[in-house]
Amino acid sequence: MFFALQGIGNAIYMPALLALLADLSPIRARGTSMSLFQGISRFGMIIGPIIGGYIADLYGLRGPFTLYGVGGFSALIITLLFIKEPTLTEAPISKKNATPSLGTKSLLKNYNVLGICLLGLILSFISLSVRNILIPVYYNSIGFSTTKIDSILTAIAFGSLIMTILGGFLSDRFGRKTIIITAFIITAFSTFIMSYVDNYFGFLTAILLGFGLGILSVLTVYMMDVSPVEYRGTAMGLRQTFSSLGITIGPLTVGLIADTAGISTSYFLLS
Repeated sequence: MFFALQGIGNAIYMPALLALLADLSPIRARGTSMSLFQGISRFGMIIGPIIGGYIADLYGLRGPFTLYGVGGFSALIITLLFIKEPTLTEAPISKKNATPSLGTKSLLKNYNVLGICLLGLILSFISLSVRNILIPVYYNSIGFSTTKIDSILTAIAFGSLIMTILGGFLSDRFGRKTIIITAFIITAFSTFIMSYVDNYFGFLTAILLGFGLGILSVLTVYMMDVSPVEYRGTAMGLRQTFSSLGITIGPLTVGLIADTAGISTSYFLLS
């Protein structure tokens, strides 16, 4: 039950936070702002388990929960005291992309919003399936040790972290659509060739895949740009819902394909 409450809290918190960040960020620097936020968040996800494990060794399994509870309460105090609700004064980017909406149904009729939601679903589908299913199963089948498999997964995380930070800056400079198209090409190419390489080239391909996945964090910034200002929170919620759907169905679908048609087929379909 407590895990369910945690999931509900996260589902409410994240869209609201992203919408707030969009409201506070100048349009021309929104990609850079989002990249910094997502980069810091991913860094926290990297060091969080390390700190949690260390605290558990010192104070037992209740220690990390106590620490995270104190952190959550501190975040609540900071939000109450220092975070102000912004005034929605931003002008629409264009009449086409900022047509007034009456809610979720109208947002889904906006081709820009719906397209980004579907791309987010595909991204989550690919990301979780490759990292959680295909890489461990495939590289284990060709004799890689657990350490080597972990190094490949670490390479993906490292590449993703770097380009998450740089992706928003690049999108501010060259445009969201150009960066997103480039990132999907990189992701598709690296996913396709990953089942044909090993050793040193497998490690380099993993970094390349991480680059593609990291750059695609720009999808969130693009959603901020095209969604109507007054319904930006709803749009962020839709974006997260579609991504969660991809996370849910991706590993199951790819696992079934791998069992029936082989790992290489799964890589090919994902690319």
